[in-house]
Amino acid sequence: MPDNSFLTELLAKALELTGKLERPEAMKFFVDTARELTGAHYSALGVLDAHGDTVEFFFSGLDATHASKIGSPPAGLGIIAEIPAQGALIINDLPHHPRAAGYPKHHPHMENFLGVIVPVNEQVWGRLYLTDKPGGFTKDDATKMEMLAHAASIAVQNSYLYTASQNRARWLAASQNIVSSLLEGTEEEESLQVITEEMRIAARADVALMILPSIKNNWMCEIVAGAGSEKFRGLNFPPDGRAQTVIREQNGLVIDSMQRLTTVRIPLMREYGPALYAPLVSKGVGRGVIILLRHLKAAEFDLHDLTMAENVAQQAAFAMELVQARHAQEMALELDERARIARDLHDLAIQQLFASGLH
Repeated sequence: MPDNSFLTELLAKALELTGKLERPEAMKFFVDTARELTGAHYSALGVLDAHGDTVEFFFSGLDATHASKIGSPPAGLGIIAEIPAQGALIINDLPHHPRAAGYPKHHPHMENFLGVIVPVNEQVWGRLYLTDKPGGFTKDDATKMEMLAHAASIAVQNSYLYTASQNRARWLAASQNIVSSLLEGTEEEESLQVITEEMRIAARADVALMILPSIKNNWMCEIVAGAGSEKFRGLNFPPDGRAQTVIREQNGLVIDSMQRLTTVRIPLMREYGPALYAPLVSKGVGRGVIILLRHLKAAEFDLHDLTMAENVAQQAAFAMELVQARHAQEMALELDERARIARDLHDLAIQQLFASGLH
């Protein structure tokens, strides 16, 4: 077991790690600390998605220029896949290990290896691995990293809570901006643009689409927001597609990756990863749907995102109904005014005709 002096240092580092609320900052500190405590030349952390693919990658001991030459992060195969769910994997003669092969061209040479998982809610959230320690890794190193990985797990959960509070604040701000814009007398098309853009910002999506009813029972992408979104404008969304299904069932939907889906009826959607569908519902009537898209390899939407998006979409639908009612009232007033003017003109014309007749 590690000695008392090291346990004190490890505890101090663990406390510092769990105190970091921004996840990228916490994970960078995690890999730096792991390398420092073991004396390894390199350390890295691969964060996994629900399918076990690496979606985020943090490293230490390698400069950014060299890392860019390596290219994509490890796919979680070979020795990385052998890291156990409990304990650690130590390989001190890596070049002769049967599964130590297939490294990218610019990957640094590695003599030894230590890997542990980072568990979050009893699932494998990520894998930490270290390489090239002079003299090789020991059981003490493994114990240290398991303890540090559990501290990282706490830091991850804290960061999720912090992120959730930030998300809630963004969605609240979006809701306020949408309702204020709609109630201030903004034109309908401009109001729809505000809804789409505000929801894109709140969800940290790259693209947002608003699908609305068109002619002959068609549903069309009328409003878009975000870089590269213009290619969707004017596209019809088929009756058997996900968008119209969400409108009919009035239940939102989260998709981990559009690219992985077997069936995608709008081919352009395959260019994106995570997606979220939020129905615009008012008085039990589906008035449209907002689709939020993130780029490939981006973080997935979660159920909290879906709940917040559905709530804001519902508020937006109510506000849209008020705008339409106000617009109808204005049209009615305008028609009444036109009718009054017509009556006045009619009376004036009769008077002029009568005068002409007398003349």
